[in-house]
Amino acid sequence: MGKEFSTEQFKKLISFAAGLTKVMFFGTIIFGSLFIMAGIVVLILDRDWFTVTEAMMGSLTFDFNSAVEINASELIDQDINLKSVVLATCFSIPVIFGLVAVILHYLSRILSSLKDNTPFTNENVKSLKVIAWSIIISSVLVPAVETFIFTMIIHSTGIEQLDSVFSIDLTALFVGFLLLILSHIFNYGTYLQKEYDQTL
Repeated sequence: MGKEFSTEQFKKLISFAAGLTKVMFFGTIIFGSLFIMAGIVVLILDRDWFTVTEAMMGSLTFDFNSAVEINASELIDQDINLKSVVLATCFSIPVIFGLVAVILHYLSRILSSLKDNTPFTNENVKSLKVIAWSIIISSVLVPAVETFIFTMIIHSTGIEQLDSVFSIDLTALFVGFLLLILSHIFNYGTYLQKEYDQTL
């Protein structure tokens, strides 16, 4: 009785996780699309819309991952135009959202298979590999996007005291390789599952 209850609870948890993953997937698609549409609007708007005057500098700050915060008024003594920065942001962020959407999509497929009590399948092996490679790609892509946007800010503001430095996200890289190893374990588990099914 206790075992059945645990199984039922597990299925409910997996169902909830699968549903949440799908909601997050559609959320990333929607937000990514909004950024693209915003980028198109920015392209159409005149550059004057994005001019920041010296009088406005007091309220202008740039925050990078809560690690670096720049008070523009202390470093900039002229009017600046941020259209290129806004464009870079609007068209770069959707790339990251797209990568997250891929991860969430394949994670949802894995969770659905767990709900059906079929974890060791070729589809799950493929899904794990896609997730792993997506995370490995993100270890390079996300820092690259951040560096690109930061470079655009430096270029647009003319702040010579700052420099953008690219570095790979080693944590994401490590997690990606761990998932690749896990996919090979799942591949072996799939083989054993087939062997077991054939003996029945």
